[in-house]
Amino acid sequence: MGKHYRFRGFKEKAGAKSMSLLDHFSLDPISIINDFKMSINHPSYEKITLYLEGKTDIMLFRGIVDENKIELVPVNGKKNIIEVMRSLYNIYLGKVYAVCDADFDHIFQKKDERLDHGIFITDYHDIEVMMVWSSAIHKVLDQKSKNNSNNFYDKVLEEVIQVCKTVGFLRLVNYDKDLKLKFKRLNFNKFILFDNGSLSLDFDILLNELIRISPSTKVTIVELKSYHSQYTTRNYDNKQMCCGHDCTNVLAIYFNKSKNIEGNNFNKDRVEKDLMLAFNEYDKYAVFDKVRRIA
Repeated sequence: MGKHYRFRGFKEKAGAKSMSLLDHFSLDPISIINDFKMSINHPSYEKITLYLEGKTDIMLFRGIVDENKIELVPVNGKKNIIEVMRSLYNIYLGKVYAVCDADFDHIFQKKDERLDHGIFITDYHDIEVMMVWSSAIHKVLDQKSKNNSNNFYDKVLEEVIQVCKTVGFLRLVNYDKDLKLKFKRLNFNKFILFDNGSLSLDFDILLNELIRISPSTKVTIVELKSYHSQYTTRNYDNKQMCCGHDCTNVLAIYFNKSKNIEGNNFNKDRVEKDLMLAFNEYDKYAVFDKVRRIA
């Protein structure tokens, strides 16, 4: 059994400290479900619970919620959120909601299915993509670039999007056909090229590396190339195809190698933190509006 939570929404016996769910981070949906049921039955507990995919999302959603009314609770990943909400939402209507990355839910028209279980999905592929398609990326580039021209912004974003769209179609193929490819293990430095101030991608190296780090997959490089060619004929929105973590990985490589960027030692986590600190376009996206309306 995973770690147990105590909610900040009520206090224990006299002299005991009130604890926050942020002090814990469970990998076990059953523990999360049981802890919620215990807490919701406490006579002093009045908050609405909002489950988020991870701890880093807490900082973003603190910008739009009243934490005296809504408890922000990190859960480890979308799969866990779906399991938790399928168990809780229809029993505790109005008391528990969740936000998670859409991933390919918009493409496969799963938005209503998620909403039926109290889950709000992101407008674009994920939170990070929403930040990349906002003024936050311009603010980050303003801070770090020596030449702040609009042409530079446009060039960086176009090259990052084109590279990440290629990886995104491979992710889509993997999701749709359950190929068991392990994208989390990808080392982007092995296949992202930076030459004469421009980004590109070595597709063959990417495919070889992806299959190498995915011992459970049965797909061959020839098959994967064929699938990729078939799927890229579909006219999907780049904002749904690009994965935010891919974008921030590629941006980190660009920042480290471009002569127009001040500083070095950039990585995915640092870029994502910079984007989150710069982000303030809550009114632009429906997912934030839905969260504001729950309390």
